[in-house]
Amino acid sequence: MRTKAVLALVVVITGLLAGWSGSPAFDGRRAGEALHGGEQARGTAGYDHARVGEEWWFALPLPYNQSGRPLRITKVEMIDVPTGVEVVDYPAFDLDDTDGVPLLAKEGLPHTTRFSRLEDHSAAGVVVEPGSFSDAYYAAHLRITGPVRGEGRGCRFQYEQDGEKYEQIVGCAFDIKVAK
Repeated sequence: MRTKAVLALVVVITGLLAGWSGSPAFDGRRAGEALHGGEQARGTAGYDHARVGEEWWFALPLPYNQSGRPLRITKVEMIDVPTGVEVVDYPAFDLDDTDGVPLLAKEGLPHTTRFSRLEDHSAAGVVVEPGSFSDAYYAAHLRITGPVRGEGRGCRFQYEQDGEKYEQIVGCAFDIKVAK
């Protein structure tokens, strides 16, 4: 019993020295709660006739800052990317440049935004004011490399707010199938 009490005390002291606040940490970041992904975070964007070699753009949920303080998104990524899909990068696009948020778009189709020619705002980070949607959204630039096995799921947002670093998982999903 005494050994367990000493061990528990060592864990608590180590956690306090490391800055543990009781919430899960990801790469030194605290678990965030400021972002909301809206209805887009609940659905799945899909296409059933893709071909190997095609490039696609999957829009991550448009960030909504439900907190009372501004935040700056510094990085995004998909958590689960299926076999047969490669993520090339995660650019951020101004909503005005794409006339809204196209959930899933194939590069090169007529009347489709040429995403590869747009300005990428991700390097500076995207600021989201309190109680507002972002003026920009992040997209996963996808390349089909073979038969796709499964769905892409889960979006990880890293952001800074009031000098603190946070990480938050927001729901998102795509389902791309390669034509036979």
